[in-house]
Amino acid sequence: MSGERHHFIPQFLQRGFAESRGKGSYCWVYRKGSKPYNPNTDGIGVERWFYSLEKETGLDDEITGYEGEIATRLRDWVQGDFSKSDSTDIARFIAHLEMRSDHLRKNAKQIFMHASEHAFDLLSDPENMFNQFMSSLTLDSPHVEQAFRREAAEHGVSLEQLKALISLVPGGWKKLIEEAAPSMLMQMPIFKEHVLSNMDETVRSGHIKSMRRTISSDVKADVYASLIYSLHRMNEPVILGDSMVLFEVDSDRKFKPFFEKGDDLIAVYLPVTAGSVIVGRRDVTREVPPDLVLQLIRASQDFFIAAVPNESLEVLASRIGENSQWAEPDMIKASIEEAFQDALSKK
Repeated sequence: MSGERHHFIPQFLQRGFAESRGKGSYCWVYRKGSKPYNPNTDGIGVERWFYSLEKETGLDDEITGYEGEIATRLRDWVQGDFSKSDSTDIARFIAHLEMRSDHLRKNAKQIFMHASEHAFDLLSDPENMFNQFMSSLTLDSPHVEQAFRREAAEHGVSLEQLKALISLVPGGWKKLIEEAAPSMLMQMPIFKEHVLSNMDETVRSGHIKSMRRTISSDVKADVYASLIYSLHRMNEPVILGDSMVLFEVDSDRKFKPFFEKGDDLIAVYLPVTAGSVIVGRRDVTREVPPDLVLQLIRASQDFFIAAVPNESLEVLASRIGENSQWAEPDMIKASIEEAFQDALSKK
């Protein structure tokens, strides 16, 4: 059993950047605006019940079992010992790291928060709210039909009879929505507060349930398995960011902490020791970016770890978070507005 302390950055991966002292392994942790400190890996990238909804350990036990298998393989990989079949296992491990992280969970929360806040702002306008409700809440929509079934059963009539009664109302369903709109508008701030205040638990629950179905995305693993993997030894201290992996894609945003549908993948980078990185490339002649360490730092959200205290890394820690987001707030806002317009255009 793994207990209540769940590591979202595997300890066996952290140990590639650690110094052994006594029975412990110690890394240097760098955060923006703080001096680096040197804790045991037992206390890095860990949270109580991170993979649990009700203090059950099933998911974390499954992850721990998988880690045991990969840790053995990693010992060969860090020596540069790759077989052709290793590509599949490395690809699945990368997909797993991408999926399991606190980095992903925090980004998901940020997107949902921005999207929800802007959606509620749009719905606070009476005309927007009425048009959106008329667009989405038709008599045949699942949510409306479910509510009508409850009401019909409570009053001893059939669903068809209830709908027939509504059709007799002057103005019909549209008139009912118009009359209900002021009341719904008054309730909007309460509903908004409820949704936003529960966002942490909503995202956490969604992340855990998703990982219960699979601890790595098979679709993404298939994409990553098409790359050719090798061990690249660096001439400078390598860091492990809290995103753990970094993707290079053919777009204006060249480096990303997440691979998204539609991205044209060029390479993926997985730091494994203080001096080496597993590199998966579409084209083996392509050079590893000279600023790879900087890009790993920029894609980190809260912190990165390294094997040594280093003045250059301390300076670069100010760049943490520069490239860690899935999407900027303005992009999320534009997407919500576009979705609203699309919905209204289909009325």
